Amino acid sequence: MLHQLKPARALAKVAAAMFKDIWDHRAAQAGALAKSVGDQISDTEKKINDLIELVVNASHPRVVAAYEKKIESLEMKKLTLAEKQRNVGQPVYPFSQMFELSMKFLANPCILWDSGRLELQRIVLKLVFSEELSYCKKSGFRTPKTTLPFKVLGDFDSRKCEMVPPERLELPTL
Repeated sequence: MLHQLKPARALAKVAAAMFKDIWDHRAAQAGALAKSVGDQISDTEKKINDLIELVVNASHPRVVAAYEKKIESLEMKKLTLAEKQRNVGQPVYPFSQMFELSMKFLANPCILWDSGRLELQRIVLKLVFSEELSYCKKSGFRTPKTTLPFKVLGDFDSRKCEMVPPERLELPTL
């Protein structure tokens, strides 16, 4: 049953290219987000500097205390934004490292199954089939429900597509 889920090699390459495009798009989005956070940090620094000037010019202790409290709040916000900027933008691992094993698995789930290790076979079943396999004594395994990646790859499988016959599908008219 797992052998039937193995997509054509060209289809696996197309899927890998699609994942790479999505990865690059997300990286571009992360770069834009990092720039946006950097702009927010600059705005916060400007607000802090403006408040510092107001503190210098203020003479009433309550006003100075209120400004200092606001400055402290903005400093915390700035630290939070700086942390966010450090964590945004660069992926933890490169694309090739993140998707190498998953693409190998999608291209041929039988490799992991054929290892013979029970825990790996259970993982394969969970990753490939969305429900438990049902079995009929007379006809064998029923049609399994696969998980989304295998559904998508199966839908694009050109081996299942055929052309409409020349006589078309309608009944001939007299």
